[in-house]
Amino acid sequence: MIAFYLTFLGIYLYYANSKYFPDYLVRIPLLKSIGFLPVLSGTILFVYQWDWASGLLLSLTVVVLSLSLIQLSAVLGKAYFIGLIVMIHGFVILGNL
Repeated sequence: MIAFYLTFLGIYLYYANSKYFPDYLVRIPLLKSIGFLPVLSGTILFVYQWDWASGLLLSLTVVVLSLSLIQLSAVLGKAYFIGLIVMIHGFVILGNL
C-alpha cells in the first residue's frame, strides 16, 4: 500500500503543474521534477515485493489508475478531491494495521 501511496503522490506532484490542473487546488512550482522521485520509489517497492515482471506491470497499472483518479476527482470539484485524498489515506492506515 505504501508503494501505491508513493506513486499517487508522485503523479499528483507531476500533474500539479499541468495547464489542466484546477486553480482551487494547491499548486507549488518546481514539483514536476520532484514528482518523479516518489513514482520511482513506488516502482522500486513494487518490483521488490512482486518480482520484476509483476512489479513493473503492477506499477504501470497503479500509475494509470492514480492519474485517472486525480484527473477525474480534480475536475469534479474540491469536495470530491478531498474525499479521494481521505480515502487514500484511510486505505494506507488500514493497510498498515
